[in-house]
Amino acid sequence: VAYNTNGGTEIGPVTSAYNSTIKLPGADASVKDGYTLVAWSNGDDRFAPGADYLVTGNVTLNAVWGGVITFDSNGGSAVDSMTVENGVTIELPETSRNGYTFNGWQDQEGNVYGAGDEYTVDGNLTLTALWTQNPTPTPPPPPPPSDTVDVSVEKVWADEGEHPTSITVRLLADGTDTGMNAELSDRNGWAYTWTDLDKRNDDGSAVAYTVEEDVPEGYVATYSGSANEGFVITNTNEEDITDDPDLPLYGDPDLQLNTEDHFAYIIGVPGGYVRPEDNITRAETATILFRLLTDESRDKYWSTSNPFSDVSAGDWYNNAISTLANAGILNGRPDGTFGPNEPITRAEYAVMFVRFFKVVQSEQDMFPDIAGHWAREYINSAALYGFINGRPDGTFGPNDYILRCEAFTLTNRVLGRKPDKDHLHEDMVIWSDNTPDKWYYAQVQEATNSHEFEMSGEDTGTPYENWVSILPTRDWTALE
Repeated sequence: VAYNTNGGTEIGPVTSAYNSTIKLPGADASVKDGYTLVAWSNGDDRFAPGADYLVTGNVTLNAVWGGVITFDSNGGSAVDSMTVENGVTIELPETSRNGYTFNGWQDQEGNVYGAGDEYTVDGNLTLTALWTQNPTPTPPPPPPPSDTVDVSVEKVWADEGEHPTSITVRLLADGTDTGMNAELSDRNGWAYTWTDLDKRNDDGSAVAYTVEEDVPEGYVATYSGSANEGFVITNTNEEDITDDPDLPLYGDPDLQLNTEDHFAYIIGVPGGYVRPEDNITRAETATILFRLLTDESRDKYWSTSNPFSDVSAGDWYNNAISTLANAGILNGRPDGTFGPNEPITRAEYAVMFVRFFKVVQSEQDMFPDIAGHWAREYINSAALYGFINGRPDGTFGPNDYILRCEAFTLTNRVLGRKPDKDHLHEDMVIWSDNTPDKWYYAQVQEATNSHEFEMSGEDTGTPYENWVSILPTRDWTALE
């Protein structure tokens, strides 16, 4: 068996027995600059380099040269290379790249070929994709800001018994009575909206609108919402209010948070991150509360529909928001939206949790920057329960966005969880952006690891958890 390498480096002949099988030389057995050995030919048939060959007599096998066509997509979608005989015509493929226009394939000599063009192969070739970045469309200018604002109020009676036939609600601007009173009754559905109110004072500062009602005798009023999302005033009969903080605000013992099982209510993001110093959205907050409900509470208030125009059945957070809205924990905004993807403020986050408990009346504010704030009573209650602390300067910052680490800390306090960084477990999930030197390290680990524990240090007055094992994380996607 002789080999004619047709210009490649020579390969010596092979003598073999009749009707025996030999292994043909591989693609790298003969070298020809700029070409690739693609086959051996006996004149009638072609055989792949390195293939088995049946010897039936003397024969000369001729090298068939061709080329490897390599496509460098240059940031575009990948294109597989081609190994083709010389003289064969191929059709050049397409590639794509987000935000760019494809201008063709360029060879080493600067020739450019378009997708779909025919190319006759003559040796190895690398073709590089040429791109032009598409211009970024200019967004339309934002609409001019409105000079006025509408403020709505809704009355809710926590009990189903008899109650006054009407209530007077006063509108306050920067803490001052505007004189624009609204009478709520069955005739207007216990709701009212003040329209076209001035958004700013003469000095350009924003007007802070709040509401107050003439609280009927024998009732306690709690306020929720804001001027932007609308106010809700809930009246609860004093006889239905208990000093037991384990009972929900509305006296419904079936609306409970799970304080017994220390399961992970936060799932990290791909790459091993939990982003403790990022903001947290309103949808993410609703999801935390939804996961923390006892199974009995979740089943009782389970819902897959809600009144919010921006929360639909296909959204991952739909079931959580729908269930909590059905339970009366979440309120929407006057325009019918919920704002699921907007960051939540420190006041809003505290309010959502305090709604599970009795609002404690406090004659003195716990922080100097909450006077006149719509969530004042909720913030005071959260501080009295020990759920929140102020900042080093003594303020609370009710309108600042809450950080994820701060949210986890508040949540753990509500649940009575007491993690200690020196008594966690070696098998726990760890995060590259939550290191032991951070003040929130143990709080984040508590929120992201399901575990069993034993309480220690109770005799010292500073109890803490001593983790004894790590448990599997519940598949929360099953509830989405």
